[in-house]
Amino acid sequence: MKKGYTSFLWFLCIGLLAGTAFLVFSLFIYWSLLKEADHHLLLAVYSLRTPQWTAIFMFIQQLGSKYTLLPMMAAAAIYLLLFRRVYESIFLMSTVWGAYIINGLLKNLFHQLRPSFGMLLMENSFGYPSRHTMLVIAFFGGISVLIWTNIKMSRSLLKGLTVLTSAIILLVGFSMVYLGAHFPSDIVGGLLAGTSWLFLCGAWYQKCREIRAYRQ
Repeated sequence: MKKGYTSFLWFLCIGLLAGTAFLVFSLFIYWSLLKEADHHLLLAVYSLRTPQWTAIFMFIQQLGSKYTLLPMMAAAAIYLLLFRRVYESIFLMSTVWGAYIINGLLKNLFHQLRPSFGMLLMENSFGYPSRHTMLVIAFFGGISVLIWTNIKMSRSLLKGLTVLTSAIILLVGFSMVYLGAHFPSDIVGGLLAGTSWLFLCGAWYQKCREIRAYRQ
């Protein structure tokens, strides 16, 4: 079996599994089975607050903001186009813009309210799933996929890239809970939905690479 085809199948399977997990987890949200756990976890995170940590997490949350990531995505896509990496540019734009649009649709579908107390970061939209989490997965995860696919690297470097990307995603998600903008379940939903979309887009990208290699 060709490597490109194997990569396509892995991306597709992970994307479908994460999507299925999101649907199952969303049933718990719809049936309000996690409200008590959300409340207790939120209070536990609030107990960690200090002025220093608040300043740090206020900065970290900006890494998942649409005002930060959409311009970064546009700049990266233009850079890729300058080097005639059309599929790479389309992949990154589709991943980020798709995550943004899908998140809006999901928020309006579930109508889950944000925490009503302790908010240090004001947001006007519904809470579930977290937009910051989905966008940070789409952008930094998308960049990581492009690096992994196009640059030969050792296992240690690959592990380092995975750890760094995962750390950014988790820190942004935690920052939104710390700042009172989301319940923990909003972050979990964002992680599952964002991962599903990233890997489904990645499957398309791997298939495009396979077709391009066959034509050459």
